[in-house]
Amino acid sequence: MKTFQEHYLHKDFNEALKVLENNKSGIDPITWHYNMATLSAEMNQWAEARFHILLAEKLGMRSAFLDQNKKLIETKLDVQRLESPLTATDYFIKVGLIGAQGPLMTLALISLIFCLIWIRKAKKISSALVSVGLVLLPLLLSWWISSWPFKMVMQKKAIYDGPSTIFTTNSEIPSGVVLITSKKGIWEKIIYPSRFEGWIKSDGLKRLETK
Repeated sequence: MKTFQEHYLHKDFNEALKVLENNKSGIDPITWHYNMATLSAEMNQWAEARFHILLAEKLGMRSAFLDQNKKLIETKLDVQRLESPLTATDYFIKVGLIGAQGPLMTLALISLIFCLIWIRKAKKISSALVSVGLVLLPLLLSWWISSWPFKMVMQKKAIYDGPSTIFTTNSEIPSGVVLITSKKGIWEKIIYPSRFEGWIKSDGLKRLETK
């Protein structure tokens, strides 16, 4: 049986996809999602590619190759324009999303180093408690942001003025856009990005979670 790499190098992408799907349980999740992202990009399935590369990043992958591929995928989807903030809420969510992808964890590590030095010099319980708080704050903030219900649009969807097809639809949301929504039955109200105000059906959305 050929390996994923062999199918991929021979550009037999459908067979490479079968190998990945059949062996998901035996592959490290980061590697699996990254391979799914690169394979989906080769097959011009750009929304699927972004979905998997964001999950690989969320699981902790950091590399120049990931950054390069992520930039290519997001350029193809034009998400920098589509997800650009318009309101204060948009800016808060966008900054939070970026922070949770790495900077907050880096801040926690830097805080830990400085706090250890501080505790060693101060040698007081109060100093230790303050230090623990400084380390826990970015960690808790990162965990809270990661719990936000981010979803990705996997196929272009019509946006309605209300949660029913009886309402008017005057716009669409392209595939590959990351959303935050509130759910009502089979409908979802778009909260972020605010430029796509309205309601969409739940089908064709994927939750960005690593479970």
